[in-house]
Amino acid sequence: MLAHRVAYFLSYGVDPGALHVCHKCDRPACQNPAHLFLGTSKDNMHDASLKGRMKWKDEHLYRTHPELLKRGEKNHSKLTEGDVLAIRELYAGGWLQRDIAFMFEVATPTIFYIINRKKWKHI
Repeated sequence: MLAHRVAYFLSYGVDPGALHVCHKCDRPACQNPAHLFLGTSKDNMHDASLKGRMKWKDEHLYRTHPELLKRGEKNHSKLTEGDVLAIRELYAGGWLQRDIAFMFEVATPTIFYIINRKKWKHI
């Protein structure tokens, strides 16, 4: 059980159950019972939105700092950037997707996604 949920239970004698224990102070580590209130997931999201803590579209962390997004080899992929380039070259040279998949020991849809830049689109 998370500390703020225990603090809420000990202070108010109410088991939060499936409800969220939300923070008025917006500090997840805070355990001050005066800063805690119960709410649904929707209540929690609405509260965060009212306080300007929701990041949308161009303000999203991965848009403002794309270098933090784990892609390809950084995401523990079986394939390397060199493999992806080779896959695209083989396909352009007339190889069948299933044969390329067999060669690289991956599923055929993986090859499809690489060729059509649904995966590894940063290469």
